[in-house]
Amino acid sequence: NDFVHISLATRSYTPVIRSRFEELTPADRLKMGRANEAREHRTAEGFEEGIRTLQEILVQHPDHPVILGRLAELHSLRTLHAVLPTRPDLESACRYAEAAQAKSKKIWEAYAGLGGAYACLDWDWVKAENAFNEALDIIGIRVKSLPWYRAFLTSQGRFPELIGELEQVISDLADLGPSVRRNLGIAMMFSGDFDQAIPHLESAMPHHTAYLYLGMINEARGEYGTAVDLARMARARPGSEYVVPGFLILALARAGNRDEAVAEFTRLQAAPHYFS
Repeated sequence: NDFVHISLATRSYTPVIRSRFEELTPADRLKMGRANEAREHRTAEGFEEGIRTLQEILVQHPDHPVILGRLAELHSLRTLHAVLPTRPDLESACRYAEAAQAKSKKIWEAYAGLGGAYACLDWDWVKAENAFNEALDIIGIRVKSLPWYRAFLTSQGRFPELIGELEQVISDLADLGPSVRRNLGIAMMFSGDFDQAIPHLESAMPHHTAYLYLGMINEARGEYGTAVDLARMARARPGSEYVVPGFLILALARAGNRDEAVAEFTRLQAAPHYFS
């Protein structure tokens, strides 16, 4: 995810790559890699590890605009994925983004972080979308399927637009991992197009979100026993700690398993990342 500026020599066309992290030590660059990997998990532990790792780098490079921007993006993204209560993260996103922009106006992560804050804290949809578009302009692409833009479109119920974006990505890129098809399946599920969503979600197995959203489809269709089974399979997968337990409780209750639902709810309330 390290976007680079490439300039070509006039005759030899030898690419000259200038990283945004040239001044970081090799150890700090390794930490950046760990922070990026943790971010991609989209879990409470992943976001916490990514933020902690970036803060460690920031101690050595307190004015580095990209590190500040990435902290803004992670705090905002953690809210957009409903991992932790919103206000502290969004306020942190604003602080880091403003600090990054004081150093440079070309940090796309800062705009992405501000977009999440404008949407979730201020409910200013136009300002949020303008910030997200500013991030895309800096990156140099017009793809609204990036995680923060995708979460924003989902929150707005703009599923036809999101589905079109994801279908275009799949059409343009032949060799894709399961994540894009999984996200397309999720968007189709939220739009109510269950039959179209199912094969995309099934292609993403065994990721926990595939089981989760297939379970939601079954719950919506009144197939509560199957929904419970899928929720349990989702819970057995890594990264399922913040949404799956809540859905399992719902599925158990809908299936008539009251005692087990109450027991799961009690267990969830005691969890370190519990939210209502």
